[in-house]
Amino acid sequence: MSSDKPAWTFKEYVTDNGTSVISKWRRKAKKKGLFDNAAESRLITAMDILGSLENTKLWDMPYYRKMVDMEGIGEIRTKNKQGVPIRLFGTFLDEEKTFVILIAATHDQDVYDPQDAKETAVDRQMDVLKFGQEIAKFKYNPDAPDDDDDDTDTDTEEEDES
Repeated sequence: MSSDKPAWTFKEYVTDNGTSVISKWRRKAKKKGLFDNAAESRLITAMDILGSLENTKLWDMPYYRKMVDMEGIGEIRTKNKQGVPIRLFGTFLDEEKTFVILIAATHDQDVYDPQDAKETAVDRQMDVLKFGQEIAKFKYNPDAPDDDDDDTDTDTEEEDES
């Protein structure tokens, strides 16, 4: 394996209206002070380490955990400067050596915000794996221009997108 190219790449779920949900979540969370520089740095470190591992059986704590109650879904784990846990749920596209991030959430004890993060991850996993839902290259800089750079939402369902 070349050190220039990671073994795995990261992509993110894109809604039907073209919104890259993780980039949007990170921009909003930054504005709220939830996704600070510490969280960003820890996330990039985790993704660099995980992305370099050929065998996903080596993806493990503290950066990654398989979800025991969610077939084929795991979470990349980070936290912000205040210690608030941040979880990025995703699924593997083995043939493409890609990990697709489906939704991001904060985590406190057994409570996620948004509360339906696990259910949304499962729904989006099905969208990607069975229905070919669009995915986009993960943006290491969430402030980079996006087709949907407007953070105003037109309905409550999109408000909760993460």
